[in-house]
Amino acid sequence: MFLNTNMKPFFSIHNCFSSEQLAYLESLEQNSQADYHTGNYTDRGQVLGLSTEKDMTDDILNEIYDMIKDKVEENIGTLYPTYGVFSKGIMPMTEHIDVDPTHIDYNKSPAYTIVIPLKSNYTESTIVWNAVKKDMRKPIGPRNIIMLEDSDYTYTEAEKKITSHCEQKNLKHLGKPYMFKHNRGDIIFWKREHIHASSTSSNYNYVLDTKSMKPELNELDVNTGSFKTLDKVVKRFLLLLTRWDR
Repeated sequence: MFLNTNMKPFFSIHNCFSSEQLAYLESLEQNSQADYHTGNYTDRGQVLGLSTEKDMTDDILNEIYDMIKDKVEENIGTLYPTYGVFSKGIMPMTEHIDVDPTHIDYNKSPAYTIVIPLKSNYTESTIVWNAVKKDMRKPIGPRNIIMLEDSDYTYTEAEKKITSHCEQKNLKHLGKPYMFKHNRGDIIFWKREHIHASSTSSNYNYVLDTKSMKPELNELDVNTGSFKTLDKVVKRFLLLLTRWDR
């Protein structure tokens, strides 16, 4: 197995696809025979947010991975795709990781999450912290976080705003937030054990109330009227989970 010893825990690569390749990826989503299913995602019992997804078949997963394999191996090394979805973000996800004992590759060394943004009406972001859980079996909290860089970081007002939906209100427990915009044509990578979340903005009609664990109207969305819905799609993307072990 080839391993790039200079690999970063999270990064993005810009302008990875031609317009024809992007159109093809978006056609795969549209032509997929699978149904969208709504996932109210949890991490060890902690509700994260709401998304609708189509599961990829193994053939489509491998076809998409083969399109980016050279860039993956150049920057990371040899990985193996485990699972993939076509995703529509309708509510920003709170902080979580992409490793869970229920995952089929949990004992095969989970590697990176790979996100390929598709055409969307808005440009949102994923936020990644250079921090991991101490114990994978327990929820994220001040006593269950290992920070992998200096914790002496003061959030800007803009950073406070885009993380205002997160459960950990004192985000100094996580350190500096690194933001990766969902630009169509880019590829975003992060190690699956790293804590991450969606950014929030006024584009979302609803966010998660972390006390009741139910959707609530987004205070950042100042628009009024009866058009707010949990069906509003804010971002579209492909998500692939990978592993180190064959």
